[in-house]
Amino acid sequence: MASRARTARRPHLLIALGVIGLIAAIWFVAPSFLHIVEFNLYDQHFRLRGSRPPNPQVVIVAIDEASLAAMGRWPWPRPTLARLVQRLDEAGAASIAFDVLLNEPEISDEHKAVERLRQRLGARGLDAGARKELEAMLAEADPDAALAAAIRDSGRVVLASNFLFIDGVPTDPPERKGSPMKSAIGVRLATDPPPANRGPAFKNFPDRGLYPPLRARQETFPISPLMAAAASTGHVNMIPELDGSTRYEALVIESRGYYYPSLAI
Repeated sequence: MASRARTARRPHLLIALGVIGLIAAIWFVAPSFLHIVEFNLYDQHFRLRGSRPPNPQVVIVAIDEASLAAMGRWPWPRPTLARLVQRLDEAGAASIAFDVLLNEPEISDEHKAVERLRQRLGARGLDAGARKELEAMLAEADPDAALAAAIRDSGRVVLASNFLFIDGVPTDPPERKGSPMKSAIGVRLATDPPPANRGPAFKNFPDRGLYPPLRARQETFPISPLMAAAASTGHVNMIPELDGSTRYEALVIESRGYYYPSLAI
């Protein structure tokens, strides 16, 4: 009887081994195929679940076709963004996050004209009062200064940063280089001076090489006047899967040994 039972189970065992072998072969020959299958099953799960309304505390002020038709093509002048910050502040926004990169200065036509005027008149020996007036006109015509002032007055504006990544997965713990930028999540080492111990920090920093996050080879932050005025920054990198869709958020990105949170964080 035992011999018959073993004989009856043998086909099932062979089928199971065959399925395992087939899956293993597919994994080694075409692992991307299995990833795409997994992605499709993952997406189907959310389709079956159905859409859910967003949190009413979060409002998206979109740069869409309607706003472009009303305000003109993008990029909008920095004074326009300054008025946007002021309006959102007046509306009681608890936090204002810019999901656009402001990493280049804006030079208005008015600023260019005043600068040319200063250069032409500067060689003619202007008195102190005239030079002071030209400097004031330059400051008033600086669009970046207008936006920086609105951001500083608000005190709750978060600006966007962006990173380019190295190829492959890092295998070594990163070493810190240079000074951290605003919003960097701190690390606590025994050799750190007291100022470096302020703010949030990773408690398991010595294990930072075990499960490394994405490592950047290049970083892009807002221009210095806006960076100094902002409450913080957050990266806006979107990490697509093999099929081009984005399903996951990179909560932190490592750059020069420092860790930077996403805009959502």
